[in-house]
Amino acid sequence: MPKSSAPFRADWVKLLLGNSAVIHRIRTCSQRLNCRLRGSVFVEYILLVTLVGIGVLVGLAALRGALVDELNDLADAIHALHH
Repeated sequence: MPKSSAPFRADWVKLLLGNSAVIHRIRTCSQRLNCRLRGSVFVEYILLVTLVGIGVLVGLAALRGALVDELNDLADAIHALHH
């Protein structure tokens, strides 16, 4: 009959939990990974804000051009009424 692997697992758990250096190393690696993930999310937000900002600037430039054209047409129409 094959032996159960439960005692084997229990030995590994005791070994891992009993060794504070291993736990400290796992915690340190976990914290580093968490910091890297937070940093990458921050960079993604900065890129998103940059793209939105560029889009707003392009939209405002197009709006400015259309508004100038309309005001020039209005000025020409008013000028034509007086002459």
